[in-house]
Amino acid sequence: MVKTRPALLLSLLTLAATATAFSPYERGPHNTTHFHISTADNPELVEEVEVWVPVNVGLYNVFYFLSGLGGTIPATTYNELFHHMASHGVAVLAPWSLSLPVNPVDKVPYLESVMEWVGQNLQEQLQLNGLMMGVVLNLDNYVLGGHSAGAHVQVEYLKKSCGRVTGQVWLSPVDGMDPAGLIPIFCIKPGTFLNYGTPTLHLAAGYDTVPGASGFACAPDKLSNDRFYNAMDTELAPKWSIESTRFAHADLLDQTFIDIVEATAFCGHNSELTKEEHDVYRRFVGGQIVAFVNALYTIDEDQCNSYLSYLEDPSLMSVQVKVKHSNPTGRCPKASCEWFHP
Repeated sequence: MVKTRPALLLSLLTLAATATAFSPYERGPHNTTHFHISTADNPELVEEVEVWVPVNVGLYNVFYFLSGLGGTIPATTYNELFHHMASHGVAVLAPWSLSLPVNPVDKVPYLESVMEWVGQNLQEQLQLNGLMMGVVLNLDNYVLGGHSAGAHVQVEYLKKSCGRVTGQVWLSPVDGMDPAGLIPIFCIKPGTFLNYGTPTLHLAAGYDTVPGASGFACAPDKLSNDRFYNAMDTELAPKWSIESTRFAHADLLDQTFIDIVEATAFCGHNSELTKEEHDVYRRFVGGQIVAFVNALYTIDEDQCNSYLSYLEDPSLMSVQVKVKHSNPTGRCPKASCEWFHP
């Protein structure tokens, strides 16, 4: 068994975060900006990379994100969500490409290549693009997340190695190659634990399993959500799951793209929701991820517990939810990852 447990990060951003009460569903204390790092300007980079980051001087934890359709949806479709997270001091990195291979296993080398390039070049590139010298991203370890089929690629990556990952987030995760599950390419075997353990946050949407115009759901029941949650062994690391009952698979996207999904009926959706409610939901999703990341990297146990309360107490949450979690030790999670050969 290979086990990694990196030193906890005491980042400068906590100085600002602790100066005021933590309110994850409202905009945070940081001004934010977005950078597009292009393959056209960087020949060694194999995917486009979007970066959302605070502009205030500090050292910031990183959320590494894989978009829907296995990382082929442009990450800018999540722009408002990621600006919200950056305002709370969590930088977001999101590689994507319209020309990625279809098989999620074949996408892993692209992710590995981007991660290597980012570690060697990103900080300098951001400064060349105008980011202040004192704004620094912690690229030594990070939380890895994926939406929909992006989570399939995420799991395939972690099945090979923990790398620098010390926590993971699944956003309505989907396994397989097709909505009917006919092509036998899966990252999870139901009834079997994955060969790694890391603190896990799972966020689901109540309308994930509602069919679209095709007759298939964007997150079919047997291929999504519980399939992933049940595959994590809590003897290795704790896990939390929150289902937002009134929202749908694409409702964390910017409103323009929600409108497109609903107009085409690509995914099932709740037609009773307003634009204001979609905005509340985006900030809820961002706030959940921020609370999780902060809990992982916070040294103080009391402060960590205050973050965890937003993952466990429905009365603190800004939308209707179903909550479950498994944390046998009852203690705060530690940024870590355990991996072993299958």
